[in-house]
Amino acid sequence: FIGSRVCQTLVDAGCDVVSLSRTGEAPAWASEERWCGRVEWRQSDLLSDRHPPLGHIDGAVSCVGNMRPSPRWESGSFFGLHWDYEAMVRENGLATDRSAAAARRAGASRFVYLSASSAHQFAYGGALMGYVDGKEAGEEAVRQRFGDAAACAVGPSLVLGGGRYAGLQQAYRALVDVPLVRAQTRLFKALKSGVSTGWVPQDAVGEVALTPPSEVGEVARAVCACLLGTVGEARLAAFREEQRAEYETRGILADKERARALDFCFIDGSDQIRRV
Repeated sequence: FIGSRVCQTLVDAGCDVVSLSRTGEAPAWASEERWCGRVEWRQSDLLSDRHPPLGHIDGAVSCVGNMRPSPRWESGSFFGLHWDYEAMVRENGLATDRSAAAARRAGASRFVYLSASSAHQFAYGGALMGYVDGKEAGEEAVRQRFGDAAACAVGPSLVLGGGRYAGLQQAYRALVDVPLVRAQTRLFKALKSGVSTGWVPQDAVGEVALTPPSEVGEVARAVCACLLGTVGEARLAAFREEQRAEYETRGILADKERARALDFCFIDGSDQIRRV
């Protein structure tokens, strides 16, 4: 879904593109598109193949991820649904570490990871903690493999577009992407930040629900801009200041500073993605 749009955007930018996936096939929606024929579609399972067929590359993008519920039924849960913590950590974190290691061996000098917005990571917990921990592990793996100067993460909110749920996307954006809703969220955050409990994950759930969805084309273009190094330092510095303010509101700034979370390029949320 997102990875194929990244391939399309890179081809349009004049890049030679190799795509790795479990099927090794182009997506059905793009099979007749001209750009599709300019991508080398190769099969590889990063969780079992330690030496995927990359050849020499200059840069890499990882769009791997999983937040699907487990196929196994679990009695006593919500309609039998549950999320496998180990599977989500493995398919978000370990798979990304494997892809970063393979890209490094293949000569890549830059790596972009499709993560999740910091608001989503702060809000999600409980059943989806494996997803959060997996995404954070993926970010750390990329930074360890490539260093902060050559690592970048793009963290979208809910991603729609490209013909997927077109009606829902329009209705959702019309509902939440309006000044009144945005002002309400800012006011609520300001009020909660002034009380003893502060802004907590339960509050962030409401913020996430009222966040405009990210459009898949905008996400792909932001990923490619990071890979090609076309995002200016002044813009990245402004993004970091916005992130610092959000971390302070959530009461996690000290933890983020200890983890040097502001030391690498992170495009956080649908608004920053749109501005890229």
